[in-house]
Amino acid sequence: MKRFNVLFSLMVVAVFGFMASCSSTDDTNPEIPTIIYSPSGSIDVEIGGIAEFTATMGSNEGLETFSITAKDASGAALGGATGSEVASNQAFADDGVATFNGGVINFDEKPTNVVITAKYALGSVVDAGDVVTIEITVIDKEGTSKSSTFDINATSGTATGNAVLSQSHVLGSHDNATNGSFYASLGDQTGAVYTVTTVAGNENKVDLVYFYGSSNAATLAAPNDADANTLSALGLTNWTTKNATTFKKESGVDATAFDAMTSDVDIAALESSTISDTKANQLAVGNVIAFETASTSPYANKKGLIKVTDVTGAAGTISIDVKMEGTTPITMN
Repeated sequence: MKRFNVLFSLMVVAVFGFMASCSSTDDTNPEIPTIIYSPSGSIDVEIGGIAEFTATMGSNEGLETFSITAKDASGAALGGATGSEVASNQAFADDGVATFNGGVINFDEKPTNVVITAKYALGSVVDAGDVVTIEITVIDKEGTSKSSTFDINATSGTATGNAVLSQSHVLGSHDNATNGSFYASLGDQTGAVYTVTTVAGNENKVDLVYFYGSSNAATLAAPNDADANTLSALGLTNWTTKNATTFKKESGVDATAFDAMTSDVDIAALESSTISDTKANQLAVGNVIAFETASTSPYANKKGLIKVTDVTGAAGTISIDVKMEGTTPITMN
């Protein structure tokens, strides 16, 4: 199985049961932990699609914790199982819903029954025939544990995504006299790079700026970034529109996965709330950066990934490959 990034969200719905007594004759709930999946056993999901299933967990002794992981055929953990608590018990008690990205959940109230609904997105570079195994482990307050698995079988078919927009560009640093420093995605397969001269009248199209700073080093920044605006050679202080593009240097996608992407499923699944920086600095070859265009960009509110393929120094250039959310549906067979 190929390694791939996944969207893994777990919602705990407000279906909790609590012990009325400690009697072992209570038939409502099991005396030892149990886990029941629906549908049972496994589910077939097309490449790029989302598997949805429920799991009912219970114990007369009261549930202490549960954890959930995704594993490949070799048993190696996939996407986001961190082993740390990521949602408070109070969040469950307040509204019965929580988003979960792996790890262990602790239950303060020790419910005897919990029903969860889980969604798992198959990344677009998984192969047909691959199997992702979901494993849930539950422990009751007596320390008795139970683990159970559920399989997601990847099948060929129509991906729930579009063909990525792919571009490659060379940008010059702010003091490079030859190559332009301003990049505009434009929502097509070519995009545009502008120099200080040609950007006049096109400022509203620019999604990012390249500069090489004394402390920031190789940096891709939004036109509204504070450090970029201190560089007089870029002339940003005179712009009336400065698109507030956002970045996340550690995208969670490696260069191999980036190269294999043909569908935008994984890009669309990136969490906007985590793409919040005004720049990605100290860049090096091999970095894969997440970004999202501003609402004022010609290709507004679109997420993308940038892979750095070359950096030549302070007065030099940066070479980048760009892949973004697309608009043309694709079929993967």
